[in-house]
Amino acid sequence: MSDANADIFSSIPFGKWNWLYISIVCLQKASAPAQYYSSIFVDMPIDFRCISNETRQDNITFDNSCPENKESLHNCTTYEFDTSEVSSTFTSTFNLVCDKAWVASMYPMILPIGSCFGSFFLGASDKWGRVTVIRISSTIHAVGALIVGLARYEYLVIFGRFLVGFTYPILSGSAIPLSIETTPVKDRSTITFLLFIPFYVFVMLLGIMAYFIREWRMLYLVTSIPMFIIPIIALFLDKSPRWLIQQGRVDEAYIVMQKAAKMNNGTFDFDLSSIEKESSSQSNEQNFNANFVNSSIESVKTLIKQLYGTISMLKLSFIIPILWFLSAIVYIGVPLNANSFTDNPYLYMVMIGAAEFPSAFLGPLIINKFGNIKTGISLFLITSGCMLGTLLVTENFWWMKWIFAMLSMTCSGALIIICNLLISELFPTVLRSTGCGISYSAYYVGFFLSSFINSTIVSEVWWAFNTMCGICCVIASILISLLPETHGQKLCETTNEVDNKEYRYQKVKI
Repeated sequence: MSDANADIFSSIPFGKWNWLYISIVCLQKASAPAQYYSSIFVDMPIDFRCISNETRQDNITFDNSCPENKESLHNCTTYEFDTSEVSSTFTSTFNLVCDKAWVASMYPMILPIGSCFGSFFLGASDKWGRVTVIRISSTIHAVGALIVGLARYEYLVIFGRFLVGFTYPILSGSAIPLSIETTPVKDRSTITFLLFIPFYVFVMLLGIMAYFIREWRMLYLVTSIPMFIIPIIALFLDKSPRWLIQQGRVDEAYIVMQKAAKMNNGTFDFDLSSIEKESSSQSNEQNFNANFVNSSIESVKTLIKQLYGTISMLKLSFIIPILWFLSAIVYIGVPLNANSFTDNPYLYMVMIGAAEFPSAFLGPLIINKFGNIKTGISLFLITSGCMLGTLLVTENFWWMKWIFAMLSMTCSGALIIICNLLISELFPTVLRSTGCGISYSAYYVGFFLSSFINSTIVSEVWWAFNTMCGICCVIASILISLLPETHGQKLCETTNEVDNKEYRYQKVKI
């Protein structure tokens, strides 16, 4: 088979070889709730009181009061915490109250800070290969989690959280494109949605396990178990055939494809000779990653030219990160803003996971029918309607607010998956991980903005967040309509192919 319109995986049935790559993403998604949501339980608010030599033993009131000055602060020999709800938290273990309360606040915030920095290194997999970066980042990821769960000093715990946050986007931004690159085009949308099911399941499991495990270290380590399995499975991965071809290593790519065909009980009869010629003629288009991996001025200029040098690439490099930014505001903000629905964090976490679950099953069906772009436009508009609709519902119709909140969570969860699809299917192979890095950086900026608004402005202006989310979704629906449809079309390998509209809109023979 040498048809230029055919995908190199079209002749190989989906099977065990593909599941190795998918398992990496599934495990990474399964461990994500432990990192991003467990702070609700690991560092949940806990009442305390100051114990000094003058403290009366019959005083059992946890007044959460701190000494007014440094002299009286030194009189506190220790702090006693209310263990009626949980046996220990990060705060109670290290007495992080009063003058050390800022350290406790760093626990949830240091993770997205680390992720912001890590996003700049995502282009490393374009240069060194997806598999190599997955092996390195997953190992550091696991080490960081062990430090968090075992460290005896609070600052080491914070450092471990930074490592976990730093490597999270690197691992995710390498594993997701790799799994999509190695999946036949006819299965791509379905597999991408199914990749997120472990996340939804483990969000619900986090709420259940947190109910039974009230000691923060044990809860963190137990919910992080999937993270420790990733480095082991990564040892058995083959390098991405697409990446090998872009590096001019076509013979190695052919060997990998033969192995994949054998494991999947199929045959590989794709003629790579034409791809080899194209790869050689465009070897100068290999990614020069400037995201702190290679800081030379020439490399920076080359990367900027690749990302923004043509109208087609400029549109992708501008619109997709903005979509991620806007989606993050809603996706992170909906659960944060929904805290008013319940005072039970365990039930709340289960509900969040359950609300996102339908998107994994309905998403592929809708996309297969209408495509990525039309589906994205519709979901953004529905989410906007739900967010603005909650402002109009009175307290007597509380059940309607529940419906709007859960529907917003379902739609925003599906939109995050569509955004992942857009990165993997619109950015060419030579820039795919770099595109992930730029988009994920925008995502974490939106993460910060959403958290800030929920923790400060909403208490004073109750309608501000929902109004902002509604407007953001309308803007996003307009922007996504400017992107080309990607469903069922072959992936671009180089920026030249992105600019070649005739090539870009060719359907893949499956």
